[in-house]
Amino acid sequence: NLHLRASINEFIWEMGVKWGTDYYNKHEYKKAADIFRPLAEQGHAEAQRLLGVMYMHGDGVELDPEMARYWIGMALANRERQLKK
Repeated sequence: NLHLRASINEFIWEMGVKWGTDYYNKHEYKKAADIFRPLAEQGHAEAQRLLGVMYMHGDGVELDPEMARYWIGMALANRERQLKK
């Protein structure tokens, strides 16, 4: 049951990143940020990276190098943890 729940959560995260990326590619940056932010806050590394890039460029969010550094750093830390598993 826990494995199924983890698989469902992973699917939801991946679909969220796909939808956010679709919005980003259509230059609908605010919508993309609104999708990436909750996923990033929940620890999804790719959403964290993408949100960091958005802060780096000011796409859909206020240009903020500190927030860019924070989210990209979180993404790197999460990727390192995943590689160690």
